[in-house]
Amino acid sequence: PHEVMERITPSARHILGTLRLLGAPAGTGQLADLAGVTRMTATRALNALAEEGLVEWQGTSKRDPRAVWVLT
Repeated sequence: PHEVMERITPSARHILGTLRLLGAPAGTGQLADLAGVTRMTATRALNALAEEGLVEWQGTSKRDPRAVWVLT
């Protein structure tokens, strides 16, 4: 929704666009690399997107190497 896009940061919009273009679930590091941002920036952006209900984290623990972010 337009109002959600206005609330999120430019970095979050860029990460969301990257995940959409990729068309598949991706890890935080992969999204950071593809978007050309730091891992910390990607983490903050993804957490903001999750709070808005736009993405969901799927993993078993914070250190799960197979954990991915998916569009909701």
